[in-house]
Amino acid sequence: LARLHPYVNVFKHLKVDEWRKASKEGDVTTYMDKTLKCSVFRIRGSIPASNFILLPRTSSQSLGFTGRYLYLLFRPGPNKYFVVHLDVAAEEGQVIRISFSNLFKEFKSTATWLQFPFQCGAAPGKRDTCLVGPAPVCVRWTCLMMDLRYVLSVYLNKTHSHLKSIKLCANMAIKNIMTSDLLLDPAGMVLPEGTAPMPREMCFPVPKGSSWHQLYDYISMKISSGQQRFFIGHTDKVSALALNARSSLLASAQMGTHCLVRLWSYSKGQCLTMIKTHAHSLNTLSFSYSGGVLCGVGKDSHNKTMVVVWNTQRVDKGGVVTVMAKAHTDVDIQTMKIAFFDDTRMVSCGVGNVRLWRVRGGCLRSCPVNLGQYHNLEFTDLAFEQGHTPDRQFASSKSGHILDIDYVSVGIKNVRRLLPAQQSHSQRREKQTFSTGPGIAVNSVSVCGSFCATGSEDGFLRLWPLDFSSVLLEAEHEGPVCFVTVSSDGLSVLAATSTGNLGYLDVSSRGYRTLMRSHTATVLGFSVDGIRRQITTASRDCTVRVWAMDSTQQLYDFVSDEDDDAPCSVAFHPSLPVFACGSSSGTVRVFDIPTSSLLAQHRQHRGAVVGLVFSPDGEHLYSAGSLGYLALYNASQPEYHVLRVLGNVVARGTDRGPDALAVSSDSCCLAFVGPTEFTVTIMDAHSLDELLRVDVSVLDVESTTLDTALKVCFSPSSLSHLLITTSANKILWINRNTGRLLREVSEVHKHQCASLAVSEDGRYLLTAGHNAVKVWDYHMKLDVNSQVFIGHSEPITQVSFTPDQMGVVSVGDAIFFWDFLAHPQEVPACRMSSNGVPRKAAPRPSSSLPILDVSSIDKIGPGGDAATPPPGQEGLSLKAVVGYNGNGRSNMIWNPDTGLFVYSCGCVVVAENLHSGSQRHWLGHSEEISTLAVTHDAQVLIVASASGGGALSKSLICIWNIQDGSRRNSVSYHKGSVQSLAFSRDDLYFLSVGDFEESVVALWCTRSFELLCAVSVSVPLHEAAFCPSSADQLTFTGSNAVFFCYIRTRGRGAELEVNMPVPERIGEAEVSCLCYNTNSVLFTGTNGGLVCVWDCNTHCCFMTWEADEGEIGVLLCRGNKLVTGSNSKKLRLWSVAAVQSLRSSNSNATVFLEQEMLLDGTVVSVAFDDVMDMGIVGTTAGTLWYINWADNTSIRLISGHKSKVNGVVCSPDERHFVTCGLDGSVRVWALPSNELLVQFQVLNQSCECVCWSRPVDEREPGAGVCVAGGYSDGSVRIFSVESAEMELKLQPHRSSVCVLQYSHHGQVLLSGGRDGVLTVSSPFTGITLRIISDHKGVPITTIQCTSKQEFGLEGNELWLAVSADRRVSIWAADWAKDKCELLDWLTFPAPSSPKDTANLPPSMAAFSPTERGVLVYTGYAAEKELTFYCLKKKRHFKCLSQFNCCCCLSVCLSVCVCILERVLKLIDSSSGRFQDFTWHSDAVHLCSFSPSGTQLFTTAHSEVFLWTLRGL
Repeated sequence: LARLHPYVNVFKHLKVDEWRKASKEGDVTTYMDKTLKCSVFRIRGSIPASNFILLPRTSSQSLGFTGRYLYLLFRPGPNKYFVVHLDVAAEEGQVIRISFSNLFKEFKSTATWLQFPFQCGAAPGKRDTCLVGPAPVCVRWTCLMMDLRYVLSVYLNKTHSHLKSIKLCANMAIKNIMTSDLLLDPAGMVLPEGTAPMPREMCFPVPKGSSWHQLYDYISMKISSGQQRFFIGHTDKVSALALNARSSLLASAQMGTHCLVRLWSYSKGQCLTMIKTHAHSLNTLSFSYSGGVLCGVGKDSHNKTMVVVWNTQRVDKGGVVTVMAKAHTDVDIQTMKIAFFDDTRMVSCGVGNVRLWRVRGGCLRSCPVNLGQYHNLEFTDLAFEQGHTPDRQFASSKSGHILDIDYVSVGIKNVRRLLPAQQSHSQRREKQTFSTGPGIAVNSVSVCGSFCATGSEDGFLRLWPLDFSSVLLEAEHEGPVCFVTVSSDGLSVLAATSTGNLGYLDVSSRGYRTLMRSHTATVLGFSVDGIRRQITTASRDCTVRVWAMDSTQQLYDFVSDEDDDAPCSVAFHPSLPVFACGSSSGTVRVFDIPTSSLLAQHRQHRGAVVGLVFSPDGEHLYSAGSLGYLALYNASQPEYHVLRVLGNVVARGTDRGPDALAVSSDSCCLAFVGPTEFTVTIMDAHSLDELLRVDVSVLDVESTTLDTALKVCFSPSSLSHLLITTSANKILWINRNTGRLLREVSEVHKHQCASLAVSEDGRYLLTAGHNAVKVWDYHMKLDVNSQVFIGHSEPITQVSFTPDQMGVVSVGDAIFFWDFLAHPQEVPACRMSSNGVPRKAAPRPSSSLPILDVSSIDKIGPGGDAATPPPGQEGLSLKAVVGYNGNGRSNMIWNPDTGLFVYSCGCVVVAENLHSGSQRHWLGHSEEISTLAVTHDAQVLIVASASGGGALSKSLICIWNIQDGSRRNSVSYHKGSVQSLAFSRDDLYFLSVGDFEESVVALWCTRSFELLCAVSVSVPLHEAAFCPSSADQLTFTGSNAVFFCYIRTRGRGAELEVNMPVPERIGEAEVSCLCYNTNSVLFTGTNGGLVCVWDCNTHCCFMTWEADEGEIGVLLCRGNKLVTGSNSKKLRLWSVAAVQSLRSSNSNATVFLEQEMLLDGTVVSVAFDDVMDMGIVGTTAGTLWYINWADNTSIRLISGHKSKVNGVVCSPDERHFVTCGLDGSVRVWALPSNELLVQFQVLNQSCECVCWSRPVDEREPGAGVCVAGGYSDGSVRIFSVESAEMELKLQPHRSSVCVLQYSHHGQVLLSGGRDGVLTVSSPFTGITLRIISDHKGVPITTIQCTSKQEFGLEGNELWLAVSADRRVSIWAADWAKDKCELLDWLTFPAPSSPKDTANLPPSMAAFSPTERGVLVYTGYAAEKELTFYCLKKKRHFKCLSQFNCCCCLSVCLSVCVCILERVLKLIDSSSGRFQDFTWHSDAVHLCSFSPSGTQLFTTAHSEVFLWTLRGL
């Protein structure tokens, strides 16, 4: 883990001492610090704002560090003040300033600024008593750690993105700053749970015999990790807890008929012993200060108060717990505590009494405190002033009286009464209590040496001086504070409320932190948002709450003020931050979470809403009422219009809520119990037409009672099952198409099954009954088909898998999150035996496998069955592919001897001539190519791609002749992707390695392309390679294992003999890659940055070294040179000449680093010449680099987009084309070389659209040409191609800019926003000239301009705008005269409710370039077709049918239409003839013709293809 997320040394990264990337102001110097024994920076000055160091140099730049933790190594100036400002960018787009200083007296917070007071440390025994202020004289060097993600999440509910800037202001000395995703120990020791030691260059020196914490201070501004620990063992509700003073022992009492006390080791979470109490219930527990005595108070079977004292002195050493004394009493006891100064003395209080107790001679005796006139008070709590004289203790009461009791005289020493504030004054209001009475009703009290804390019925936590003369500090809560306790150091106060909140007050900063919120009544139902990892819950406490699943913190709450309108069911939208809530009044409401607004409200039910669910495609919402009504809503529109309501179709009653409805995963079917409790109905999910009705009462003919249905649940669509739970405690498997009973399971739970769910892969079934959760084998083929999990103390109301299938959620008395630790799917080729005993380690692979029957292997001949035009008759030819697939691995090949240069982009293999730049394309794969391999003579190329994703689909391996580009053969075997290919030394065999879905290494014959054998292992595999010195030896790596194999031939067949040594020095690291040198030496790399060197003859690792800070993904050895590439973006060249001498002797020779280069992404493929002077390297950023070690240079050979391409347009002179992307980049490329000329980058924004300006001088088409980009923040930026600079920035929109286009003569810039607003702006001044709101409310999809055509209106050009609601407006304009008039307004009809599409296809239109006054339109309609509309005759005159809805449109002499599912359709507009092209690896979403119509640009995600148009 430590190597996967390396740290960033900020000063080293920015080279602060050179002051090129950082700036300084005022008195900033360096000096040699005697303590640290190194040079440090010193910032001095009386005004901190005038003396500082700023990182980076200017405020317009950004550091861009994404590390979660910030580490600051500094020393405040003695008797001085200092200030540190951190500007942190949030994912929501805001920049938050986090400041901390000893100038600040208290914590302050605004929407964009957090100010933390800082308390400076000093040497032990010399600390100042003040909380904040100037640093003491003996202030020490400090390591401050701040969790940026935690701070933004807790204080502002924002998501941390990256660190933008750091400003260090006087007065301080500063050694360094570091960011990391790791929690680091400053003392350099490795801590548990994934933490790591501080890097050596960041450590403070510690002399021998000293400890780090004696010399330095460590301050963590991360209060807690948010992780919960569980003490599992109780079978009923826990009624009382107690923790001893050393936090080593925890006692917990269980209520109910089996009342008992458990004692736990708090650090280990293990139960040490159980104590039977013989009591009916225990309501309070108290440990003595030493932990040797435990006292408990409860009720016996006669409801009489019983006090028991146990001896727990030796329980942590395995000793027996014995009863020291026991007593019964008639007095009321609310709480009882053991005195801190004597383990045999206790104090109790209750209604009308305070008593002192003592254990002596095995007897427990008590005497009352003389209360005098206060004998009628209701006492609530007790507190000792620990560490002081034993004669001071406090008792609190409901009337507000605080009694100071004298322990020696057994009487009252002092009485004080706490009263609410009576007068309002500045910044304070009169306190209102939750109950009547003049005094503050105190529920709990806790005391430390400096103050007393009280929690009261009016909802306030208050801190008082010990004389209770005034309030020092107070915090108001949402309900009565029922418990308070002060930490041992007096710096924090924990508080709990009766409304389920738990939090604490930081006394020094005066900040309050809520640790936990909870429902105060049963949780009725829930729904999970898998995209944003949020969960919403509905409870009987009349609230709906939204929680963050990772932090378990409450984000929002929605409260119903009326009991008859309480929420009872909830459902999250599958993709939007929207949820629906059904209430007991029958109302269904839809809320938008980010704005906390109500989107829609309907009342189609008279009874409570017992079922509420969205369809998985997000198109529909369904609700069911307790009186039998069923409603269907249109969820694709924000109004959520009601589409259909049916009565008397759902079984009546509320016992089937909150999940009375179930929708199939393909969004086709809806199931529920009804119209009677004996029947289950399946309906069409789009129309609510009944498809099937099943009567469960007649399925069991032998039963003497009629069975009723309780709950229903669909299995994955591939299984076509509907599961039904019944009142007879059965689960029925029904075929959802025929209604036939397939299987049934009886006695599912001891009580009725309340909820059930099926995993997405159809392997597991989840049920809940009473307070237990069961996980079942779905197919019921195991000896033990279920496992039981207990945690709830009350009946469970709902249970379900999380959308990512990695967890389970169950609700009832609380919300439980379970990790779902499912067994991986078994590989059929791997057989294992078991004796029923859990294995201690993963089984090693068998030495060999029998020769497989290759008749089951799918073989695909050349050509495939794609619907492509006949050879030689294609209307389009692929001319160039722009980009490189950085998602693959070893998917680039370069042979310096033959000049072969091959790489993959999507599902196309590109063979490029490095001299001319011309490309050849080998087509045959339908999925993204994952890896390549070439024979040693560079004559045969093997290409592997991913599988199609279906249950039966397999990855395709194609074999190509390099000379003529013909495909020799194709085979298919692996279920998942193939992630490694390798040829043997003699090219007789080749290997293919499957991914994590199927950890199989397959050995193939190169001559016949038959599968010889396969080895399946139990760990994920990464890479394989043949030994260059032995034709029958090979190695492959997986997880923390290295597998050495030998090929054993048997006739025509072969087997693999496997050996697996694991060196101790690798440990748990993943072995991620490998390579050989020519001397039978194997190098392997790990995800921890280690390189291990192996002797292939002995299979022993004889050397390791730390080669990188990140995961090493690529290794290549040539002679005595080794190249390593990692996810730290570093490419390193090592001299490994010493390896051979180390192999033969125990010399001290070592390897050393010769050179290093920092690239733009993780290194995924490398190829170098034999002497390792030059090579080509591929990265995940989609770049192929030419590397020259001799010159220490790197040159981009191939460059492409890494993220989605949002726009591609050819320049008017067709010498360039421009692309824009989701990463905020605008890139200009040269034609025909396709080289990247210039890139304009905008951080933290997405560039949504791009266009070219018209040339300034028609005689010089390229002179003065600009490109304009529209961004997601509503801005438009204009860039000059010649100067490579931004010329102008406009802000014409409030929402994202969707489309952008210069007018035909280039006088204005037209833009359309996502909100439907059209703006006309000047590209020279940036002024907005005109705003058109006719399309407002829906996104603009198209803007196009053309020359003037006569239609009776004044103007010299036409332009059109299209919106997503199928409306097209056509305008005539003369921009020089500021004239723009509407020529025509078209609205194309469409059916009201789409059934088969998850998302509506976009509406698009374009002027025909060949027919004047003709408009071509396509969009969502009753018929899938292209419509040709005549503007002059005002009607459409021709339609061309399509097989599917198109997602983009471009028009020249023919019409190019991109269909969903990656099909590119070329249509002749006159004859209607068409051709299909399916060469993209993803859905095609953009197409654009060049102005002349001879070239076509298409994009699919990050792929950009350039085609030449031949015509049909």
